[in-house]
Amino acid sequence: SCESPALTFLEHLINGLRMTVKDEISSEKAWTLSRLEAMLRDTPGLVHRRGGSPEKESDLQKIMHDYLSACFPDFVLNPPIGGTLKNFKPDCGIASVGAAIEFKIVHTKAQVAVAFSGITEDTSGYKGLKGLDSLLRNCVSG
Repeated sequence: SCESPALTFLEHLINGLRMTVKDEISSEKAWTLSRLEAMLRDTPGLVHRRGGSPEKESDLQKIMHDYLSACFPDFVLNPPIGGTLKNFKPDCGIASVGAAIEFKIVHTKAQVAVAFSGITEDTSGYKGLKGLDSLLRNCVSG
């Protein structure tokens, strides 16, 4: 058994954010989100089955983009998301559920802090951004 205090903290943070969502979603959207989350949780298993260990984020992105694009027809590579002060380009997204996905690889405690800081900075830019799903959907069709 292996435990990561940083990962446990992030899981609690994500669960807290989920409780703040006011909009109800359809059962189809809930199923798609659940499927996406399960696939993302399986990232270590998928990487292990592929052999080797990705050293750079681009190595991990290549594996996960292949995996996600095969399972989600509305997969979007680097969807541009306009923010109030700057624009964001997550690694990928799933348009139908308005999900923007960013992959990070960390090897040290200091890298965890830097990665977490970058993610919170980016997600604060999405705060209050209505219609992320339609924005991503436009990236798929346009």
